[in-house]
Amino acid sequence: ALVQEVAYQTLLKSHRRDLHGRLMATLRQRSPGSLPGRIELLAHHANCAQDWRRAVAYGRLAARAMMSASRNVEAIRALQHVIAALGRLPADRRHRERLIDGHIDLIQASFPLGLHEQVNHHIDLALPVAEELGDERRAVRLEAYRSLHFWTIGKVAKAISVGKKVLDIARRNKDRELE
Repeated sequence: ALVQEVAYQTLLKSHRRDLHGRLMATLRQRSPGSLPGRIELLAHHANCAQDWRRAVAYGRLAARAMMSASRNVEAIRALQHVIAALGRLPADRRHRERLIDGHIDLIQASFPLGLHEQVNHHIDLALPVAEELGDERRAVRLEAYRSLHFWTIGKVAKAISVGKKVLDIARRNKDRELE
C-alpha cells in the first residue's frame, strides 16, 4: 500500500484525475450487483475525477446505503464530500435544493450518533437557503428537525413551540408524512 501511494503521488494531478475518470467509466459499465461497494467506489472516483455532478449523485446514493447499514460516520464523510461538490457547481435552484437535501441527510446521519451540535449547525446552514428559495416544504422539514433537536437536548418548551408551528403548517398543507 505504501509503494502504491508513493507511485500514485508521483503522477501529475491531471493524470490522476483522468485515471479516476476512466475507472469511474469502467465501474459504470458493470452491473449493480457485480461488485460489493460499487456505488461507494463510483462516488470516490467521481470525486477524484472532479466530476462534480456525478460526485453528488453517487455520493448521496452511497451515503444512504451507508446509513441503512448503520455506517453513519462513513455516511457523514460521504455527505461532506457531496456538500463540497455542490459548492463547485453553479448555484442554480436545483443545486441549491440538493444542498438542502444534503444537509437534511447529514442531520439524519448525525442524530443517531448524538451529534447534536452538528444537527443544529446543518439546520442553521440549510434553513436560510430553503427560505430564500421559498421552499416551504423543506423549510418546515428542517424546523421539524429543530423541534426534535430541542427535545433531544432537553429544551422541551422550545421543542413543543416549534413542533406546534410545524404541525399547523403540515395540517394546512395536508402533508401527512410531515404531520
